[in-house]
Amino acid sequence: MWSHYANEHKGIVIEFDYEKLNDYFNYKLSMSDTVERVLYNRERYSLLQKDVCVKDLLLAKSDDWIYEKEHRILPKLRKADAVRVDRELFEQLHEFYDNHYVNLFSIVSEDEYSITFKVNPVEYEHFDNQEKDGNSTDDNEEMKFSPSETILNEIYGSLAVVPSSVFLFQLPADCISAVFVGCRASSVDIEEIKLLVNSKKIPIYQAELSKTYFTLGFNELYL
Repeated sequence: MWSHYANEHKGIVIEFDYEKLNDYFNYKLSMSDTVERVLYNRERYSLLQKDVCVKDLLLAKSDDWIYEKEHRILPKLRKADAVRVDRELFEQLHEFYDNHYVNLFSIVSEDEYSITFKVNPVEYEHFDNQEKDGNSTDDNEEMKFSPSETILNEIYGSLAVVPSSVFLFQLPADCISAVFVGCRASSVDIEEIKLLVNSKKIPIYQAELSKTYFTLGFNELYL
C-alpha cells in the first residue's frame, strides 16, 4: 500500500476517526451513509444493465484489490469548498462564460501553473435573487435546481472530466486520529508535517523497516 499510494514510502498516510468522518460528511453533504464500502467483483458491470446505477459503478473494483478494504466518499461536486484547476483551464472559463457567471468565483490562491478558487457567497445569493427582479425565464422557473446550482453543475461537470482538476473538501482536524510518515520521507517533509499538526495534538508516527521480517514498524515522533 505504501508503494502504491505514498510515493514509494516517501509520502504519508492519514488515519481517520471513522465515526467523526462519517458524521461530518453526512451533515455537510446532507446525505446518509456517506462513507461507502467498495464492492469487489471478478466481472465488470455492463453499462447496458438496467439494474445497475451510477453509484454501483463508482463503488466497483476488481477483486484483485480486495485486500485493500477500500472505502469511498461520493460527494456532489457543487458541495466542494474549493477547486484547483490548471491556469489555462480557468482562463478558458472566462472566455466561454460571461462575467455574470465567472463572478460566482473568488480566487483563493494561484501560482504559475494552477488556480484555486471557491464560490463567492455574495455573488451566489445575488445570482439566485435575479428570479425575483423580473429577469427570470420560464426555463429557470421549471429547473430542478436553482440558477446558481445549475451553472455550478455545468461548470464543475466540465472541469471534472479534466484529470488535473482537484475538488477540495474541508474537514475538521478532530477527524484525523494520527499521521503516519513513510520510512523514506525526507527530514524537510517531516518537519513541515510537525508544524502543520503541532497545534492540533495529532500524533505522528514514522515507519521503519524490520531488520528480520518483511514488515514495517512505527515509532512515534515527538514534537
